[in-house]
Amino acid sequence: MSQIGDRHLLQKRIPKSARYERVQAKTDTGASMSKHLARVNEIQSNYRIQKGELFKRIRISTFAQLVLQVDQVNKMTIGADEDDDNTEPVVTSRNHQHATFLDVINGTGELNLKDEQKEQAAPPPPVPELLFQPYEQKPYLLVDVRDQSEYDQCHIITALSYPASNFSRTMNPFSPEMYQFRNVDGKIIILYDVDEFVATECAHKMAQRGFENVFVLSGGLRLIAQKLSSGLTTGSFPVECFMSLDRKKQIKKFDKTHVYPADARQRFSDEDLMHLSMNLDTLLTQPSDAGSRVTRSKVARSTVSTSSRPWK
Repeated sequence: MSQIGDRHLLQKRIPKSARYERVQAKTDTGASMSKHLARVNEIQSNYRIQKGELFKRIRISTFAQLVLQVDQVNKMTIGADEDDDNTEPVVTSRNHQHATFLDVINGTGELNLKDEQKEQAAPPPPVPELLFQPYEQKPYLLVDVRDQSEYDQCHIITALSYPASNFSRTMNPFSPEMYQFRNVDGKIIILYDVDEFVATECAHKMAQRGFENVFVLSGGLRLIAQKLSSGLTTGSFPVECFMSLDRKKQIKKFDKTHVYPADARQRFSDEDLMHLSMNLDTLLTQPSDAGSRVTRSKVARSTVSTSSRPWK
């Protein structure tokens, strides 16, 4: 009996074009095996997750949202203090619904940046002298565990320099700021380095000494350089941020002519926040970020926060 046509016709795959290799779909069609494999590949390429970790992790997108919340609350406090004639409490219009701080650090809530843009005009920008003063209300302690020279070259704004060698001391292995934040309700300690290699060891030591609110910034500076290259840091990124996790190949071009040291700012400027919001909005709308999609749906069902500090 003769056969008509090719019986393997339905098994043929559409050839891929290098021209559209990086084009992604705008519509999220839900979970799929390709998204799961892409997520697994991203974890293996950027994170050093080990079995039996005693500490928690915080994603870069979650930390960036926390930064936006902290800066907004502190600007509201400054505006209230400067308005001496108005004795009534300052009421801020909040037409959008957002997650509380506890939801954010638990990974079950994120800010909706599209609703954030619909708010009224932001308070006036701080004076330059104010950028070098720490925030009065800050629920996190960000610790850079790299060497002091690396910290002076590039670090995340608001970070405290505390090299990893101090964690091995017999007497007073932790800084006074760490003891002030130790297991305090509503406050966390975040450690980071270039690629988690040193920060995870320091976090294990802190957890073994009784610190229960220790977090590691997943991906470190290396992942920030790839996904949030502007808005979070001061100074130029080190060359290690543009290498693969095993540091055998270069994944992004490093400009040696554009190297400059970090400054001593303790607050984010309006320009930093603008770049951070733009980059974060792009990061959260990527189809591969399934966790952000799920948590945003939970945010839509949450109640409106009436507190002046959203992380409470």
